[in-house]
Amino acid sequence: MSNFKNKFIVLASSLAIILTSYTSTVSADAFEGLSMMRMGAWEVDFSGNANSFLVDGECDPSIEGTAVAGGLACGSLTGEDYDFSDIRTGFLPSWFNFSASTQAPGGWKTGIHVSFQPGSDNGPTGLNGGSIGGPLGLNTSNFRQVFVTMTHADYGSLKIGRDLGVFGSNAILEDQTLLGMGATARDLGAGGNSTLGRIGTGYIYADWKSQVQYTTPNMGGLSATFAVVDPWGASSIANLASGGNVYSSTHGNREQDGDTLGFEAKVNYAFDLGDFSGHVWASYIQQDIDWKGDCLNGDTVIAAGQQGAGMCGAGSIIGTNYVSNNDADADGYDIGGKLVMGDIDVVAYFYDGEGIGTSTFLTDGIDLIGEERDSDGYFYQARWRTPLGTLLAASYGESELDLTDFDEANFGSIGNLVETNEMFVIGAYHPIGEGLNLVIEYSQVESEAHVGHDSEEDSLAIGAIMFF
Repeated sequence: MSNFKNKFIVLASSLAIILTSYTSTVSADAFEGLSMMRMGAWEVDFSGNANSFLVDGECDPSIEGTAVAGGLACGSLTGEDYDFSDIRTGFLPSWFNFSASTQAPGGWKTGIHVSFQPGSDNGPTGLNGGSIGGPLGLNTSNFRQVFVTMTHADYGSLKIGRDLGVFGSNAILEDQTLLGMGATARDLGAGGNSTLGRIGTGYIYADWKSQVQYTTPNMGGLSATFAVVDPWGASSIANLASGGNVYSSTHGNREQDGDTLGFEAKVNYAFDLGDFSGHVWASYIQQDIDWKGDCLNGDTVIAAGQQGAGMCGAGSIIGTNYVSNNDADADGYDIGGKLVMGDIDVVAYFYDGEGIGTSTFLTDGIDLIGEERDSDGYFYQARWRTPLGTLLAASYGESELDLTDFDEANFGSIGNLVETNEMFVIGAYHPIGEGLNLVIEYSQVESEAHVGHDSEEDSLAIGAIMFF
């Protein structure tokens, strides 16, 4: 670890000199995009950000060559001990937003919103064909928001299209690593246009979902949001450790029926007591997971006369003591709050669920016979705006995935499944002028398997993010 520590000291010292050379009264949280422009009957707005970071890190598995299936610390995928360096986009992708709105009859206001998110790293493609960038490599682009809105002061707002999910949305929007990196996601691809931040190490990713969402009017600080969401299928980061595909599920890779819409809801209360302000919230998520009757990828129908007859069995491990389910139910809840006291703010958050998985919704949440795994997580965060304008922040959190009875009975084949992903992160975020923020951030991620071995990731990111 000495090489990493030496680089840390040099890079941190360099940025410290830069940070103390500038003072600014501009807050990194103060930007709301360009001023509205009126074009006929339309109000048009452009906003967004660009960012890039120099990242240096080390991956240190406790048992070389042994994976932590579903682990988020680098080295978890193969158990490989390695160093890495990148120049890439951080947790918040570079972003370009376009929105337009106009008045409609009856006091309604209608609008449209479209955004896209390009990356800066040219990724592991190109002429070299290797695991790092090369000639003719391409960066990645994403369209995370495409929706229309209808809003009325008395009746609330309706949103139809693709936008951030409801469950877990407050957690990610309060995450300090939105201005930096957090977990680097090295094992999930060296390129891309986003790191993991604190996803999977304290909260489940709210993600970008096609939905019909209704939000009530603000009632003295109290509001509620309800959404019907496009159904998702179960997936598995753990499958990557055995050479599988992240879109393959841990329940035999069976195809899901598409008639199981999800439901998400949130209640939020914002308050301002003079010296203290902030908000508290609670949200809920639910979706059924129903599989088609056909058995895929080597699964067989359990024979007549055996327990679970007619259902899909996951190969030879299915016996008369187990029933292979054709459906599961994923549901979870979270609670959280943020308290602001002058230049200091603190955040506390907790979630719990069955079948909702870990890291992302429905990821590794179901065992090989379709039983739901329990999962939970939490994080704590504190930030201080110094007199120089620098935002100093620190946070710690973890996400835990439990075994089912079937998992424990077959521990020999599932023991390397991740039990906890945890991360400690500290950072300094310094605003310079209009919209520009210099960033230095150190993260330590640890992924531990149920059988006891682990992998650790240490990374330092230094860069800049500019909002407009």
